[in-house]
Amino acid sequence: GFVSDQALNMCYWRKKEVPVQKNIHRDNCGVLWFCPVVPATTKDIEKATQIIEDTCKEYNLETNLGFLCIGDRSLDLTGAICFDKLLKKESEEAIACHNELLSRLLSEGYPAYRLGIQSMEMMEEYCTEEKMTLLNKLKELLDPKEILSRGRYI
Repeated sequence: GFVSDQALNMCYWRKKEVPVQKNIHRDNCGVLWFCPVVPATTKDIEKATQIIEDTCKEYNLETNLGFLCIGDRSLDLTGAICFDKLLKKESEEAIACHNELLSRLLSEGYPAYRLGIQSMEMMEEYCTEEKMTLLNKLKELLDPKEILSRGRYI
């Protein structure tokens, strides 16, 4: 089948040009994902969206957000912070915005359902000692050979 690279255009949002032959690594496109889980209520969706919009605005970054219904009771919000890695200040602001978003969302009860490798240290913020003990036990039971996500999350 035919695979389109159209979705890669998003990664070039902050670039002056989108080349015909796209290569986000060569072209220094930065993308940081944030993925909170939000109860499927109008109040929570509006609140989480406002947190994201306000935080991105503080850092002069655009809000890029998708909504995925995963059941009757919750939504996955999938957001991307796109930036130009060649611009040091922009890169620093994108990282700071990402980290602040994760913290603000968590403090309001909207934890990330997935973290990037740059955010593994934030697990301490997410988990109490009891939760980490439970996660370690589950990991030992379900993945005794440590094949899945080695060195991540736990």
